[in-house]
Amino acid sequence: MIKVSKPFLQLIEPIKGLLLFLFLSFLVVTLWKVVNLDKILWDFLLPLNKTLILIESPINYFFVSTVFSIESTFNIDTIKFENGYSLIEDPLCSGLKQVIQFSIIMAFYPGPWRKKIWYIPSGWIILLIAAIFHLVILSITLALSPDHYNTFHEHFSRWFFFGVFFLLWLFWEEKFVV
Repeated sequence: MIKVSKPFLQLIEPIKGLLLFLFLSFLVVTLWKVVNLDKILWDFLLPLNKTLILIESPINYFFVSTVFSIESTFNIDTIKFENGYSLIEDPLCSGLKQVIQFSIIMAFYPGPWRKKIWYIPSGWIILLIAAIFHLVILSITLALSPDHYNTFHEHFSRWFFFGVFFLLWLFWEEKFVV
């Protein structure tokens, strides 16, 4: 058995919640990739993904065309820009994957279940709004700077959602973990 010194335990006490959150996040994302849950859940969740796309795509188009005044046309799940590029919302970009990952992390994170019952669905709403914001940013990037789209999509996207996860966890940690 490994014996841990008392000073070490006192040293990590202030950050033990953060370490647990990071460990759970790493575990969920790694297992997701190892098990290839995107592929496994594809057929099972496709109807829900399609429904989310039918909600998110018109909202994305509204922001892109009205709020940001970018000339574009819209058809179901596709925004076509004047520069010839199109953004087609893929089912894996609906935010559902992040909703499931967040739910798993929060289910295993300490805290009272009577509060998790409403906090986790509230997090879903925030994550789906974040997914729309993400789509708007990707659309603007594709319309105004298509050369940067792939880099932005591959790098910003991942860190953006981890940032939202972190803020949701931080709020949980500060307000509800006893």
